Amino acid sequence: MEETRRSAALLAAMVALGALAGCASSGRTQSTPKVSASLLAPSMLESHGLAFLTPTANADHDEDKQATALVFASILSELRPEVRVIPLAQTLGALNRTGLGRHYQKMYEGFRFTGLLDREVLAKLRGVTGTRYFALLQLADFSEESAAGSGLPLASRTVRVAHIRVFLQIWDSVDGTIAWEGVDEVSLRANPDRGIEATFSAAAEHAARDLIAQLP
Repeated sequence: MEETRRSAALLAAMVALGALAGCASSGRTQSTPKVSASLLAPSMLESHGLAFLTPTANADHDEDKQATALVFASILSELRPEVRVIPLAQTLGALNRTGLGRHYQKMYEGFRFTGLLDREVLAKLRGVTGTRYFALLQLADFSEESAAGSGLPLASRTVRVAHIRVFLQIWDSVDGTIAWEGVDEVSLRANPDRGIEATFSAAAEHAARDLIAQLP
C-alpha cells in the first residue's frame, strides 16, 4: 500500500513537472487593456473615418513612432474593414500638399505642454483628410530583456521578453474633445521553436489588437 502511494505521488509530480515545463517553453502573452474614456457612439467611426497623427514618444523611442502608427493602422484596417482609415503617411502627405506643416508642428508643440490638440488645427486636418476622427498614439514604454526559460534544471536556456505600454486617444475634430481613450500593457515571451518572437513589431501588434477590440 505504501509503495502504491509513493508511485502515485511520483506520477503526480512528474505530470506537474511536465505541465510546468510545457508552460515555460511556450510563448506567453500577458496584456491589460483598459478604456478610461469613451464618448464615441457606435458606428461613428464607420460614418466619419479615422486618420492617424504622428505618435508621441520619449527620446529613447523616437524612432519607433512611425512603426507604431503603421502597425495600428494596418490592424485597424484588418479588424474593422468598414472604417475608412487614413494611415500616418497619407495624413502627412495631405498636410504637406496643403501647406499645413507649420500649423501641425505648432499643434504638437502645444500638446507637449498642455496635452491638448488645437481645435482649429484639427478642423483644418478634417478638411484635408476628409475624416472627423484622429488617432493619437503615445508610446509610453518599450523594453526588451533576457529571462530564464524556467526555474527547472532542464529548461535553463534564456528567452527574450518584450514589454510595451501604449496609449491610444481618438480626438473628435468637430468639438476638439477626446472621444475615446485606452491604454494597454503587453509582455510577450518569445518561443523560437514555435515561431513566436519577442520583438517591437510583435508586441505592438498585440497591443493594437487589444485596444482596437475595445472600440465601439
